[in-house]
Amino acid sequence: MATCSGTWTIDAVVILLLTWGFCRAVESEAEKNFDSSVASPFNSCMHQFGLVKYLINNSMSAPTTQTTDDGMLITYKEITLDIRHWRTAIKNLLEKATEAIDHICYNSDFGLKRPTYARDDWSNTARGYSGFKTQTYLTHKLALFDAMLHDESIELAKLTANQKSIKIDFYAVQRVMSDLAELNVMLAILVFFLCGQPSRTAEFIDCKITNSNRPCCVFLDAQETVWIVVHQVKWESVARCEVFLPKKCPPQLSELLKKYILIIRPVETELAHLSYEKGSDAAKAAAYNYSTFLWVQKSQRMTSAELGGHIAKFLQGDCSCKGGNISSYRNFAVEISRIFFPPNFDDILYNNRAQDSARQRGHSAQTARHINTVEADHLVELSSNALLGFGKISELWWGVAGTGSDEPLVPFQVVQERERHQVSELKNEVAELRTEVAGLKGQIDSLDGKVTQMSGTMDEMNWSLHTILGMVARLQTVD
Repeated sequence: MATCSGTWTIDAVVILLLTWGFCRAVESEAEKNFDSSVASPFNSCMHQFGLVKYLINNSMSAPTTQTTDDGMLITYKEITLDIRHWRTAIKNLLEKATEAIDHICYNSDFGLKRPTYARDDWSNTARGYSGFKTQTYLTHKLALFDAMLHDESIELAKLTANQKSIKIDFYAVQRVMSDLAELNVMLAILVFFLCGQPSRTAEFIDCKITNSNRPCCVFLDAQETVWIVVHQVKWESVARCEVFLPKKCPPQLSELLKKYILIIRPVETELAHLSYEKGSDAAKAAAYNYSTFLWVQKSQRMTSAELGGHIAKFLQGDCSCKGGNISSYRNFAVEISRIFFPPNFDDILYNNRAQDSARQRGHSAQTARHINTVEADHLVELSSNALLGFGKISELWWGVAGTGSDEPLVPFQVVQERERHQVSELKNEVAELRTEVAGLKGQIDSLDGKVTQMSGTMDEMNWSLHTILGMVARLQTVD
């Protein structure tokens, strides 16, 4: 067969030219169809898509959530949350948990110290790693357990008849574990309500204090403040990456969590060992649960149903929110962020992160505005500024819950109304001052006129006196 330039066959050249011509023809046809001025099928589809998107984003529907003018009562469907009752309940529970930990720890921190050299590596994913290393913060890992063994009121253990060994009272062990389980539930409720906007139950109960097949979720920053991180949400398979949604604990809760994890959790682990036969599968499972997960009661991990029951009990009992549950509270949280946070608060924070608030709940801001369900969203890299932004959002949430360092936050609309009222009062005061100034100016002008008149009178008197003196002088000359 004939060749072209010794390397290309004629058939190959023909095929190449036909292919090139076909590609050029397709490219030319595509350019015609993509032109916005051409009535092509592609443009028709794009116009249809734009219309559907506009209707979805701008259609009005009956509201599911309403709030009063002062923002203190939020109603989702038939369930109403009173913010005042909610704040009081959280404050009471925080005090109750503090008293419980002080009682369990005998009002002692057992030498709990803050090492200046230790730093928690948030990026460390090695199995078994944890920033809460007991040996780093305490000189005696089981100092509380030792104190319990010597506490005669608990009678955790007794000396045997030969006085050479001790015998564990398993009923006393179960009583202590029940008290510690109740404390764990209180801390779970406080973290759920206080650290920021709420997670889903399945995401919340997966909170780890030690790396396992997934990274841990409890960290310490440079100021020894505790952060709770959600690593797993239901849309991460769509985003195709592991998420990292941090929430900052308020100072008082941070101290409680540090005491619980560093002082009390080792005791729970030890009591779990004593509750089962040594080396049994149950003992191994209990040890794994206590060393890995944060929300564990009586050697068993907290389930979504149990967490939902505790949250519902807290809302309905302590907060007087009839019918309250996790689902309604997540909707309350969306409304709270709308009415208590300034509209531009994301812009005020670092790097203009307009979706951090909604992302802390695990979904996008657009979803919160429209249907309040999860939207697929890709997570950007979490920079130090972004972490500070999440911290600021948590601090705003502390203010809403009434546990911040300042006075509890009031709805932004109320703040604006107060500011407008203050501006109106200032304007009235300025108008009154202007009136007073005008009156004073009139008085000054009147006094100025009187001074001018008196000055003329004084001139006349001086002239008269001068005349009289002249006459006196002439009379003296005549004499």
